[in-house]
Amino acid sequence: MLQPQKNKRHFQLLEVMIAMLLILICVIPSFQIYVNINKQQANVIRVNQRDHLVHLIHADLIEKLYKQTISLDQILARFQAPFEGEELKKKLEEIGYEAVYSLCFLSSEKDIKTAKKYLVELVIQLQDKKQESSFDYTYHIYIDRGARAFKTGPKNL
Repeated sequence: MLQPQKNKRHFQLLEVMIAMLLILICVIPSFQIYVNINKQQANVIRVNQRDHLVHLIHADLIEKLYKQTISLDQILARFQAPFEGEELKKKLEEIGYEAVYSLCFLSSEKDIKTAKKYLVELVIQLQDKKQESSFDYTYHIYIDRGARAFKTGPKNL
C-alpha cells in the first residue's frame, strides 16, 4: 500500500543560510582590524610624503638663495609667497597640498644693513585640501654675504 505523501517542508536550505549568516557575523569583526591597519598605514604614508616634499622644497629654496634669485631686500620685506617649483608643485597637487613659504630675518633691522652674516627663519606652510588643516615647518638658515657683497675681497670672487 502506498502511503499518502505528507506535505513535508524541507528546511535544509534555510538552515544552511542561517548557519552561513552566523559564521559571517562572527568573522566580519575580525576583518575590521585589517581595515584599520590599512587606514593607519595610508595616513603614515601621507605624512611621510608630506615631510619628504617639505625637505625638497627647503632644498629648492636654499638653492634659490644660493643663486641669489631671492634677494635680501625681499627677505627684509618679510614676504610670503606660494611655492612655484613645477615638479614639486605637481607632486604637491597629487597628494592634495598647497605650499606657501616666508622668509624673515631674526636680528634687528639696524644690524641687518651693516652685518655680513645673517640668521634667517624660513617657514614652509603646507595646507591640506582634504582635511582643511595646515602644517608649519620652520628652518633656520645662515646667510653669509661675505667679501663679494662689501667688495673687500679679491675681484675674482
